[in-house]
Amino acid sequence: MSRLASLIRRISISALFLVIMPWCIVIAMCIRVSMLPEIVPCDGRDVVEMQAIVAALNAHAAKFGSYPPDFSTDDPAKEIREHLKNKFPLREHTLDLPKNIASLNPRNALHFWLTGCFFNDPYFPITGKNLANLVPMTFEEMTVEIESLDSIRIMREKGVPNVELTPEYLSVVDDYTEMIADQQKEYQLASLIEPLHFFDRRRLARNGEYSTRSSAAPLVYFRSDRYNDAFAEETKEWDGIAPYQSPDSTHDHRRYMSPTSFQVINAGRDGLYGLTAIRAVDAYQYDAHCDNLTSFLSVPLGQEQRLKQRKSAIVQRNVTPLMAMFCTLLYPIVIGLRTPEDGIVVLSRSIQSQWSPPSPLWKRILTRQRSRRRNSAINRMKVAHAERNSDARSNPNRHPATTTGMSPIQRSPDRP
Repeated sequence: MSRLASLIRRISISALFLVIMPWCIVIAMCIRVSMLPEIVPCDGRDVVEMQAIVAALNAHAAKFGSYPPDFSTDDPAKEIREHLKNKFPLREHTLDLPKNIASLNPRNALHFWLTGCFFNDPYFPITGKNLANLVPMTFEEMTVEIESLDSIRIMREKGVPNVELTPEYLSVVDDYTEMIADQQKEYQLASLIEPLHFFDRRRLARNGEYSTRSSAAPLVYFRSDRYNDAFAEETKEWDGIAPYQSPDSTHDHRRYMSPTSFQVINAGRDGLYGLTAIRAVDAYQYDAHCDNLTSFLSVPLGQEQRLKQRKSAIVQRNVTPLMAMFCTLLYPIVIGLRTPEDGIVVLSRSIQSQWSPPSPLWKRILTRQRSRRRNSAINRMKVAHAERNSDARSNPNRHPATTTGMSPIQRSPDRP
């Protein structure tokens, strides 16, 4: 009965480790693959536009000597003044301010700087106030001014018929027409603005925020010297966001991607930037950060890591069924093995029947097993003999123990 219970126990444990657990692992791997987050590709047009904006910012830095401010401080007028003082030293910084000066922030900084300046107005390069004196005369204003001339007024007082067709009147009109043409050329030259990026007006908000094709969230711009302090203020529509840190960044020593230039961040299709300041390599762990498109990477932040994660999970899912099938086929062999020693002998006979003669290494293994069984049997016999002699000396009247009364330990050693 004990041998039957031992056999049942061996069968149960073997079935647990060789049949049930491997197939449970297979099921777990299938569930894992099915629960992995989907990888949503980004809009290719957003990638192209991001590359164009990066090129525009580099062109701006080439013209002005540095990248434009991101308006992450509480004094955007000061940021504008410090950035333009080398290019426009005569600028009237107290008057030459945009109308939306109070609402400038990292979300609309790109549109403000990349639309260009009035380079021919050294005093008002932002507003171009001096251009009001250069606005060309209209033809209606020209007619009124010609009629106010003394020569034309005298002709009309004398009653000269068809004054408009007289040579004097036509000569004055030709002079004024030539003057208006010169004014238009001068105005066009003075009001010349060289935009560094052509924004799609349909995606431009009233306050200068420029949204992407993927969502209504605007592009956010941070300059490298403001990484530690920059943080776009939260609004009702969008979450705040901080610049992305580099892989070697720590809590005590923060380091950032693009440490000497800038970061432009696109919130992706979900329109969420992510509230936490993280390293760029950890973006795949957060759904909000994973699809964000940035100026320092041509693909969404977490796309590559999630692709690797999915490929690894799929490989494991495909390998685990093979492992489970191997363990299932191995199960009958394990059940047929009674003891480790007998199991080695059975396995040796099986191998000998298939590949004979056995290798020298296998012979050494079998010899070592036989030596261990012989030494174990000798030790058991010595212990039993010592116990019998001890009992005889302590109790001389006791009859010597018979073979049938001996304990299993005192009996003859197991059959080799």
